[in-house]
Order: sequence, then structure tokens, then C-alpha cells
Amino acid sequence: MAQSNTLMQFSNGFMKALLRSPLHGMMSANTLIITLTGRKTGKPVSTPVNYVEDGKQLIITSKPDRSWWRNARGGADAELQLRGRSVTGRAQVVEEPAAVAAQLVRYFKHVPQFAKYSGIKQLPDGSFDPDDVDKASHEKVIILVDLP
Repeated sequence: MAQSNTLMQFSNGFMKALLRSPLHGMMSANTLIITLTGRKTGKPVSTPVNYVEDGKQLIITSKPDRSWWRNARGGADAELQLRGRSVTGRAQVVEEPAAVAAQLVRYFKHVPQFAKYSGIKQLPDGSFDPDDVDKASHEKVIILVDLP
């Protein structure tokens, strides 16, 4: 487990450096850095995450066992490194399974190839298997970030 955490820290550090560099274009079409203020520590917590943009809202998924997203419960200001620029937004967490399912479908409509990584089959008509979506909704949380 310690080796896994060390690898994750290295990977996150590398991604943050890349996304803040002039080379951000290699990843910034679907990866950003989100910074939230820690609810207990008051210190900034930054993490690279995959996202999709739907109008003036970003949709981010995470696993419930990760801790960074908990800082957005109840709504929180977020600083973002988005496609090479610093922007602010308002983050909120979606945890209720039915609402998570709806947001997962919204997310995967933008990037259907990511559905398979969540164990969700895409059906021939382009929709997503409802049973798979329901199962995944209990294994994910959604963070919505409203942009100005």
C-alpha cells in the first residue's frame, strides 16, 4: 500500500507540473488541477482530475474513498488550472446514487470511451446500460464546478 501511495504522489506531482507548464496542451483537454481549501486544515489541497465541460459547468468523477472532494461538501470555492489558465468556480458534491447516475450518464455522453473504465457498457443505440450505471452510481461521487 505504501508503494501505491508513493506512486500516486509521484504521478499527481508529475501531472500538476505538466498542467502548469507550457506543455499543458498534452493533457489539459480532459485533465485539470482543482484546488479546494481543506475544511479541517484551512490549507489548499490540489489534485489533478479528469473532467468534461458541459456549458458553464465542469463534471468531475471521483471514488468515495478519496478525500480531496470532501472539501467541496456543502459548496466551496475552487481554483482551477484549466487549459493553461487559472480560473475560479463554485464546486458542489453529488453523492445521492440516483443523482450520481444522472451525472454519470451526462459525463459519459461527452466521453463514451471512459464508460468502460467504470464498468458501464454502451448499448447499440448509444445509451448506457442502466444496471451498470446504477451499480457505478454507488461507487462514484460527482463534483460539479460552476464557472463564471
